[in-house]
Amino acid sequence: MSLNLFSDNNLFHIRMAGICLGFLLAIYMLFRIGFILLFNDILDVTGIVEWITILLAGIRFDLSALIYVNAPFLFFALLPIAYRNRIIYVYLLRVVFVIPNVLFILLSIVDMGYYRHTQKRTSAELFGMLHDLWPQLSSYLTGYWYLLIVFILIIWAFIIISNKLINKPSDPRHRPVQQLILFAMGAGLMILLARGGTQLKPISPINAADYVPMRKSAAVLNTPFVFLNSLFKKQLNDVHYMSDATSEHIAYVIKPSHPSTEH
Repeated sequence: MSLNLFSDNNLFHIRMAGICLGFLLAIYMLFRIGFILLFNDILDVTGIVEWITILLAGIRFDLSALIYVNAPFLFFALLPIAYRNRIIYVYLLRVVFVIPNVLFILLSIVDMGYYRHTQKRTSAELFGMLHDLWPQLSSYLTGYWYLLIVFILIIWAFIIISNKLINKPSDPRHRPVQQLILFAMGAGLMILLARGGTQLKPISPINAADYVPMRKSAAVLNTPFVFLNSLFKKQLNDVHYMSDATSEHIAYVIKPSHPSTEH
């Protein structure tokens, strides 16, 4: 008996996940274009060749970020269980699709207003800056009110799109063997995209310098990728071998200045 692996029924959830990722990829591309136009006095992206290089290279980092952000949605969408054909499961998929993506798009919008001050993509350092940001929240919203409108429109668009793209199949039959094979294939593809390719190490923000000078790397990168990469980056331990008083006693670096005395 033929497995009929690539029937419409078996491919329904893979096709649905692929269309959702394609929609998100277009959103990220629009954000990159807007980011470059808004800060091109800093980035200095010139010429059609450089534009094309940045937009094409950025897809690699966008896909990596999208896999990480949408890992729960992709897992539940491709999970080969009969329960995913029920309407309650469809609602679950819509929730795990909308909420993480809206939050990370909010992070990208924050970068639109904050990049000019930091001249780098927002990373996990944001957590350490929250106590400084809260008092400035009202002035931030006043100065960048148009970004708030963009965010509200994006939330509305995501809800509408999720209702149209994420549904249950018309054929409710469950084929566990075929769908388990497709789940394994999909998982392998997601790992490959998340790593950014088949190279030895997963891509990191430093890889943007493979395409453009480092001062323009922010144009290739996206904020969710940089944020997630910094979130899981191993930090160096702060080691203290002796107290400050002991170190100053051994080697007193700062010497008091005395006015020169003429003899």
